[in-house]
Amino acid sequence: MEEQRKAERKIVKVKALVKLDGGGAIMGRTFDLGASGVGLLLDVPIKDGVKARVSVGLLVNGVVTPMHTQARVQYCIFSNGDYKIGMQFLQLDAANATMLARFLHG
Repeated sequence: MEEQRKAERKIVKVKALVKLDGGGAIMGRTFDLGASGVGLLLDVPIKDGVKARVSVGLLVNGVVTPMHTQARVQYCIFSNGDYKIGMQFLQLDAANATMLARFLHG
């Protein structure tokens, strides 16, 4: 399978909250993060194309800072007892984009 990511990812393992459009909230954890999206491990599957609000806490300048943004599921596969879900950010606002860049590039 050819790599479809446009941006480099950083291994990041933090708690994440996924709020599905029109549905409930799911707790999980990240496994990687990049400028264009996030990889999540969840206990339940989410179908490709589903939109959700993703919240994670990022350590920026020594302070854990919450990032909340809309994202769309690009893939969902079952792996080692978890659902591995790749999400692409949608319309990342300037504040979150700046914080994410600081987190990813120091």
